[in-house]
Amino acid sequence: MTWTVNNPCIIGQPTKKSNYDTLWDNTDYLYNYLLKTGPFLNAREYASINAAVTAIGATPATLIVSEAETLTGASLTIPSTLSLIIIQGGSIIKASTYILTINGHFWGCDGCFVGFAAGDVTLKDPVDPLWFGADKTGLTYSTNALKVAFAANPAVHFGEGFFALDDEITSTTIKEITGVHLRTFIWQSNVNKSNFVIGVDGAATEGIKTKDIFLGSKATLDTTACLKLIRVNRSDIDVI
Repeated sequence: MTWTVNNPCIIGQPTKKSNYDTLWDNTDYLYNYLLKTGPFLNAREYASINAAVTAIGATPATLIVSEAETLTGASLTIPSTLSLIIIQGGSIIKASTYILTINGHFWGCDGCFVGFAAGDVTLKDPVDPLWFGADKTGLTYSTNALKVAFAANPAVHFGEGFFALDDEITSTTIKEITGVHLRTFIWQSNVNKSNFVIGVDGAATEGIKTKDIFLGSKATLDTTACLKLIRVNRSDIDVI
């Protein structure tokens, strides 16, 4: 069974504007969860970001990345005791077949993950597609960036912007797609593709939440849909 939300469609209803547009603009999050975890260390003081994480070990700390850092020698796991902040000018670059796992709190700038494919990086908290190179102006396609984002965490929070796709985002793990007060637009330019295809035939998909996003497509109603949910228990869909 396939349940579809036909296009064009608005997922969610207008909500009262909060003090910040997205989780990542929330200074409370930055100060309460990240900047309370000291000491504060800079990755540039070490031979590599891998060396920094190894040296810090399980000591509670905040690691700041202010320059381009390349994974060296092995895959990297950030422990839950280490908060990671990538500021403007900083980035983590994939090398070889190495993968990145972030178990601690994280805050990043636009484009802070470079060269990662879907499955190469995972985070414990919801993610922002801008971290993976999504283009909020819609001038270039954000398809690959969104695929990496949804593989990194099942909850993706979009900021304000227009995000263009040329292929559909297919996932069995998507749980949350949220935007900013109906100022988040996700547009599918391929008339033969849906925006999102969630679930897998033969298995139930439950607990999906969508909020404050506009999904649009060039496709006609009889060829595809903006949001296609495969074998979904409708009682477990939370559309706000």
